Amino acid sequence: VSCWRGSEEALEEFIQQMHIVFFASRNNEEYASVVNSYCASELLTHVLGLKNFHALSVNRKNASGNEILLHNIMLYIEKNIAAELSISKITSIMKIPRNRLFRLFREYMNKTPHEYISEIRLENARRRLESSENSIKEIAGLCGFEHIEVFHRVFMNKFNMSPGQYRRKVQPYGK
Repeated sequence: VSCWRGSEEALEEFIQQMHIVFFASRNNEEYASVVNSYCASELLTHVLGLKNFHALSVNRKNASGNEILLHNIMLYIEKNIAAELSISKITSIMKIPRNRLFRLFREYMNKTPHEYISEIRLENARRRLESSENSIKEIAGLCGFEHIEVFHRVFMNKFNMSPGQYRRKVQPYGK
């Protein structure tokens, strides 16, 4: 938790829930075991997700202005993944022209900003399907998909199975 790189809201919610559950489980060994498993699962899922889910690492001493700008754009996208992320909104907030945004992504990431946003949303959804009990519709909304049908289609294209099939395959609690 001390090096959590997700949103502050997610960390705060996790800490609050664990605080409540920890004190509720002190006198119930079975409940304490479930709490321990949940905490370990959440933290492990988060840590494993950082390997490929983190924005481009930039050594600011040796980085070019373009690398730092791209890093900041990627961090903005990751922190606002559930919101509407249009190209015009990103260029407005970052104060750069549209063609420069596309050029940065093409040069450093070999993909478009749209492809990057979709990958981040799908990775976020995949992790949530593995570790939460939220409904698939809730997960789609939390990950920035406005319509469940779009989420389902994009998930199927990426993982060759529906979100429900994926959850049943990886859900550690067999639900």
